[in-house]
Amino acid sequence: MTIEYIDSLGRTRTSIVAIPINTLRGDTLEATLEAPTDRAVSISNITYGDTHSYDVLIGMGKYPYLYVLPRTVSVDVAINITKTSYPETDLEDNIENSIETFLNSYHIGEDLEWSDVFLYVYMDHETNRMFEGIDTVNSCSISGGGNIISTTGSIINITEDQRIRPGTITVTVT
Repeated sequence: MTIEYIDSLGRTRTSIVAIPINTLRGDTLEATLEAPTDRAVSISNITYGDTHSYDVLIGMGKYPYLYVLPRTVSVDVAINITKTSYPETDLEDNIENSIETFLNSYHIGEDLEWSDVFLYVYMDHETNRMFEGIDTVNSCSISGGGNIISTTGSIINITEDQRIRPGTITVTVT
């Protein structure tokens, strides 16, 4: 059996699986990937010239304990603030880093709530230190998974096989 697959770098690769004579239904055979460091992301084609059918499972780990990495949901955050007369140094960068650190803390399948992100506009996620120099948060818009949220109570739903990752985080000052 020849299996063409797409690796994590987007390259088309080939794997050959030898199926021994008298292989029983339900037996498991391991495919050897073209390069030992490859990670197959999807199967693009299977060529097999026999009458029997086989299931092909791809995953990381060792059978029967295979797993797949979660699908990434990139989340962009756009924040507009008005600063006080004496803001802390690098306030905008500090807010961006706080939001990025917070988004990286999400677990697989965990929904994103607008109010949780909004909290870390005011407070450093790692240290819980309140930022100095924010007079007003004029807007905070979050987009991800085809949704845009910008008010209290808004949620971006994440499925059990997805995980949030920070995209572009922008803090502007008016």
